[in-house]
Amino acid sequence: MNSSDMNDDLKYELITAYIDKQLSESETQEAKKLIDSENDFYNRYVFGTDVPDYEKIFGYAGYRLDRKTQSVPEFGWTVRSRSGGLMINRIEPNSPAARAGLREGDVIMKLDGTDAYTADFDATAGKTVKLSIKRGESPETEIPMTVGTREVNNFSLAAQPHPTAQQLKVRESWLRK
Repeated sequence: MNSSDMNDDLKYELITAYIDKQLSESETQEAKKLIDSENDFYNRYVFGTDVPDYEKIFGYAGYRLDRKTQSVPEFGWTVRSRSGGLMINRIEPNSPAARAGLREGDVIMKLDGTDAYTADFDATAGKTVKLSIKRGESPETEIPMTVGTREVNNFSLAAQPHPTAQQLKVRESWLRK
């Protein structure tokens, strides 16, 4: 399906919403202009890289977008379960794991004295930890590592208190489909 077909489908839905009295004539005309515009929705948001104004979009249905920034640990490794621990498959160059001297094939047995399978790796962002590792046939050894951090954005939708009748109508039409 190309963007022209999608525009036709959108226009059909728009006319249907107008006929069903879900949209006023001015709202219908405004939406039609947006669909017909040079920077149409699909070229900008579906096929392009523009980010829609989600707060405005969800606001139509009486929702608000809650953003929460969180620091998460950055180790710089890829691991898998092997040999009674977490075997390092790959280490990113210049990562916390690389700076600590870890190698591909090392098996992480413990994190700060806790078994690697049950340790809370998520709570280590920005902290210096002790990793008990098994390397080849050598006995288990402890290696200190300062865990990196990176910021991630988490989003959630929350219903606004006291939505208008129009917002409830929009919300109901969204949830019905």
